[in-house]
Amino acid sequence: MIATPSRTVVASLIALVAAGCGGDPEQGEPSVIEANIAEAAAAEATAEKSRPRKPIKRVLYAGPTLGVIHHRWRDELAQTEERFARWATAERGEQVDPPALPPLEPVPGQQFPALLPPPGDLLTDEQFEQDFQRFWADQVAVWTAEHPLTEDEALLLDEVGKLGLEGAEERNAAIAAAADRIRETGTDDPLVQAHLAWESTRGIAVESVTKEVAKEFADVVEALFAAEAPPWFLHRVAYWRLRVVQPAGLEDEGHALESAGDGLEAFAASLTPDSEVLAQHPLAPHFLLNAARDVAGLYPDDPEGQPVNRAADHMSVSVGGLYTLNALSSGAEAGGDPYAFHCFAGETFLETAWDARGDGMANQVVAGAWDVFGQRIAMAAQHLHAAFLHRPDLSPASTKLISVAMAGGGRLSPIAWFRWAVAAKIDHWDAYMAIANAMHPKWGGSFDILVSISAETLREDLEDTVVPNAGWEIARQIADSGDDFAAPADGPWRTLLEDQTGRFLELAATVEPGFRLHHFQSNRARALFEEMADLGMSKERTAMLRVWPDDGTDLRRFLDGYRRSWVLGPLLAADGSAAESANRLAAAFEEEADPIDSADLPALFEDVQSVLESVNGDDGDAETIREWAGEVRLLLAWRQAYDEDRSFSLPIDEDLSGFRCPAEYVTVEEGETGGIATLSGSGRNTPYLSPLVAFPRPIVIYVSISPERDESTPTRSVGIGVGRGIWPANPGELDSSDGGLWGIARDPQTDSGWLAWQPLPHQDPSARVFGTSGEAPFYPLQTMVRPDDVVCCLNHRYMVRTQRRGPSEIGRFKLGSVSYAQEPQRFRIQKIYVEGRSDFTLPSSFTEVPEPLQSEPEPDEASPDEQESTG
Repeated sequence: MIATPSRTVVASLIALVAAGCGGDPEQGEPSVIEANIAEAAAAEATAEKSRPRKPIKRVLYAGPTLGVIHHRWRDELAQTEERFARWATAERGEQVDPPALPPLEPVPGQQFPALLPPPGDLLTDEQFEQDFQRFWADQVAVWTAEHPLTEDEALLLDEVGKLGLEGAEERNAAIAAAADRIRETGTDDPLVQAHLAWESTRGIAVESVTKEVAKEFADVVEALFAAEAPPWFLHRVAYWRLRVVQPAGLEDEGHALESAGDGLEAFAASLTPDSEVLAQHPLAPHFLLNAARDVAGLYPDDPEGQPVNRAADHMSVSVGGLYTLNALSSGAEAGGDPYAFHCFAGETFLETAWDARGDGMANQVVAGAWDVFGQRIAMAAQHLHAAFLHRPDLSPASTKLISVAMAGGGRLSPIAWFRWAVAAKIDHWDAYMAIANAMHPKWGGSFDILVSISAETLREDLEDTVVPNAGWEIARQIADSGDDFAAPADGPWRTLLEDQTGRFLELAATVEPGFRLHHFQSNRARALFEEMADLGMSKERTAMLRVWPDDGTDLRRFLDGYRRSWVLGPLLAADGSAAESANRLAAAFEEEADPIDSADLPALFEDVQSVLESVNGDDGDAETIREWAGEVRLLLAWRQAYDEDRSFSLPIDEDLSGFRCPAEYVTVEEGETGGIATLSGSGRNTPYLSPLVAFPRPIVIYVSISPERDESTPTRSVGIGVGRGIWPANPGELDSSDGGLWGIARDPQTDSGWLAWQPLPHQDPSARVFGTSGEAPFYPLQTMVRPDDVVCCLNHRYMVRTQRRGPSEIGRFKLGSVSYAQEPQRFRIQKIYVEGRSDFTLPSSFTEVPEPLQSEPEPDEASPDEQESTG
């Protein structure tokens, strides 16, 4: 009997779930900051050399390179290319194999013909998953015929095969319960052993698996390799083994990858033309291709971000890709089905072509890259043509040929290949994303045809598939690109948004909001909201937000940092009896609005009261209006309090009332001097706080901010962002006049930190390195701003002034990072304070201030954080 993984190992697996500046820079005089730059660079270089480095362990690959593998098939590829040329150039009506698709027919009243296949027997994702489940069950039956299983063992294998189907929560519970019972009784079946080991690691971040746990898992799987396992199982458990041992850095990592390749080769070789498996499961080559992608995906890059062990022919293929490609080629050469090999080879050549070219515009491609690009596109086309001619009823090859055609390869257009892809599988998501890219204006396409495709996805017979969701995503991409390329015509575009809103409302009526509505549709609604606002489609935006309840999921991150009530409240109020008051309030707090004039405050307070008095009832709409009006009144009170003392301390409460905040995660705790907000997130949810009210300039902004140290991510700065460009959609298109950040950061490897004024787009910063103490202390930052002039201070000490690189417009300030970052960020903020200045001088409590910025001492002049600074 093979020993069952111990309870200690299982428990340990479960427990591993993660947890001073002189000089005048404007006159060209050297400042202390400038003098320190060279010293700082030298210090960082010394620290870099002494920093301990984890050795990069490369997996060696001694097999054939990509070019050699391609050369093996040169004769067959030449024959298939001749056949493809005859097929592609056949006259209409000529008998060809495969038969041509029906000709495109014009649609009355529409600019473009219908591209999706007509209603009928269309393969869907759901049917694909069901066939995979049947395939799995048949493989289990093959195993159990020679290896009798207990009831729990058979249940475990059967339920694992159904994980892609509905009822995931119940299925996961059944798998866990069966696994617990088997562990108590033990088992001598190596396949069940491998599944037990895999089940123990589910839900655990693979990077958290210890080397000891990974070694025990590898030993269990090795026992299965010694048995006569069906090819699919051999691949599956080898993949699980890879998933665990690769991040753990086991010495047998290369052996595990080789074993996975052996499993793929055996799987491929078993799919002979007369095999029973292929006869019963025609989609098996697609299953094999998915398995190959899984294995190759585990080894895409090395820790430095470069492909591991580049092939001798200098094509940037990872070790995982080479192992996989060689395995599929060998299996096909042994008589197995060649579809997965040709698809994977075509995909690989396509990727290496774009690696050589780069993804910039045509005028940015370096000399010589076009030739390499063209050669590899041609090679990709050869393999994908061979795959398509072999199995035109499968969608992966025709989907990749969309991208080949976009790059100028082959004889058919992207639209033609899209039609073949969706004819093979109507809701093949990758096909819709490929055509959305190929038809984008930056590649010479047209938004108008994408509008037509997106509208077509709302066909009644497709409502139970993911096709409408693909159409929704295409619409989202169009909306997201509208600022950079010509927007589609108002007529069809408006109709599309109306239709897609209807789809959203239907989905909301049938799907539990806490799951699919938020996590799928919510991420795609953001750009459409903006486009609807540009087109004046307030009714559509209102309807969409009404069915978008904040049921415990913070919708700020889906609404660009605003609360649901902040967006929906004014839309609802504008339809009521106090519409004029609601519109004036909404205009006063628009993002680009000027600071509210003191003389306008009484009238705006009256508008708030009018809106509140116009609300009747206790339904959801009434509550939303009251919540919005209440926050507006709070902001007006902040502005009024600022006028009274020419200063104001902005309170941080649990709901972050009065602030815009798109962070993915936010917590607020009570500190000695008020609330302390901890923010984290990345990408479109880059964390920051920004007050929803602007204050008159010139103004000094104070904040105490604490950047968290993170050993696993590079240094990033957070601080006070000012200027109209502090929420850039395309940071590379901005210049220094659009804004910048007075920021602070901590080095992830040392206890040093740095300060810098970073004008957009992050070029030529003025920086200063300083020492830190303790675990992420708070640093008091201060920034005095007015158009074209920014003064930066640390702990009430003058640091740097910039005028030539200052923002020309000052809107609401932002506490966080300048632009969207892909890496996760985390920091804490407390004590936000603003102070107005009658002239552009710093308070007398600041030190080392140049004479032009000095002010006369005033009695009792001090900011709230002056006595408590720790910087």
